[in-house]
Amino acid sequence: MNDTTEVLCRVDRALREHPHLRSALIAPRRSEDNRHVVLEGSVESFFLKQMAQEAIRPITGNERIENRLQVRTVASPCP
Repeated sequence: MNDTTEVLCRVDRALREHPHLRSALIAPRRSEDNRHVVLEGSVESFFLKQMAQEAIRPITGNERIENRLQVRTVASPCP
């Protein structure tokens, strides 16, 4: 396993094992230039978007994280 694959596996594992992010639809990948980690997918709040980024920071170290997560808004049933 090369360094790129190992980092992405560790990032994916950290996101899947995080108690608040387990059900989130997050797909980590490498940037086109292979210089940083990109988070794509969706979460239910801006808090979870930031939490995902911070959950992987210890793994990526000084490497840049590009957080492209979309926040899903849930329509209120109340008028």
